[in-house]
Amino acid sequence: MPIEVSIHPGRSLGYFKFRGDTDVAEGVRAFLEYVDHPLFDPTFTMLSNTAHLGEVKAGFRGILMGIQRLAPQYKRFRFAADSVIYARDDVAFGTARMLQQMLEPISQFRFHIQRTEQEALGRAGQPETGFDALDAALLAERAANPLARLRLAAGL
Repeated sequence: MPIEVSIHPGRSLGYFKFRGDTDVAEGVRAFLEYVDHPLFDPTFTMLSNTAHLGEVKAGFRGILMGIQRLAPQYKRFRFAADSVIYARDDVAFGTARMLQQMLEPISQFRFHIQRTEQEALGRAGQPETGFDALDAALLAERAANPLARLRLAAGL
């Protein structure tokens, strides 16, 4: 899975962690996984970590088609929903700006595109200053929860 999705209610956070190459179909899949998750809450901040993003196999038309496909899901967000994107390079930044320009006029999403990990985490309301620290903290929080420990052991 090039985009790993996790939800952290204690942090009011929906976390999208990109690994390797991705495309529009993967982005659609990840967003549907997020909104269909039993812990989904439209008031949570969405945080996208592109630190390990490879190639983005998407153009304007493909992104627009993906946005149209997901349009029925946007009504789940009745109030402004923050989406913070860490854009580590120009490709991630450009893709994030396309999403912003296409989605903000038709949805409640408000994009905040950041160039540094510290800025992205701060904008998402997280105390860590780097994604390695965030990932370690989330793993520790999950391991401290008995039900989460069982899920972790089962590979869920």
